[in-house]
Amino acid sequence: MRNGRPYAPSAQSPDLIAAVPTSLLLDSAATRFDPAKFTRDHATLQVNLVDRGETAVIEANGNVMIGRVDDAASAPDVTISGPRQFMLGLLFLKLPLAQLQAAGLKVEGDAAALQAMLDALDPLPGSFDIVKP
Repeated sequence: MRNGRPYAPSAQSPDLIAAVPTSLLLDSAATRFDPAKFTRDHATLQVNLVDRGETAVIEANGNVMIGRVDDAASAPDVTISGPRQFMLGLLFLKLPLAQLQAAGLKVEGDAAALQAMLDALDPLPGSFDIVKP
């Protein structure tokens, strides 16, 4: 404790993340949603994960963000299509949308609705000391 926390490698390896079901990842992202930062009344995002053949819908309003897997929105504000890795980059690493689009992420519809959702997600918390001297 006198010398601080020793370096410990991250437990969130790509293999671990790949094994987590998409529905649980969406639930995890929803816990970081800050309604005070959401600048729209409502937004619906459809996510097509082409590498897994999954479709998910994420809805956000001034109170909550909810994600559902194996569901399709009748009229989403925006649809993104690409491998699951791109969705993880957007929701968890907060990679810039333009960077992922340059890598091949397809965005159809109101990109401002997507950006409003992304801006309302708090960053992942870093590690922390359980006990402080």
